[in-house]
Amino acid sequence: MIPTRYGGHQEDWETVAELIMEIARGDGSQAWVAAVLFAVLLNT
Repeated sequence: MIPTRYGGHQEDWETVAELIMEIARGDGSQAWVAAVLFAVLLNT
């Protein structure tokens, strides 16, 4: 998502969605928080 030239890992949306779904397998509320944080961090 964040380009490597700005210190990010340059992941695509599919990878981020898979990550959030994997977190949700363990704890749905933590996945919700992760999704909100991704949205906030990407829109700043």
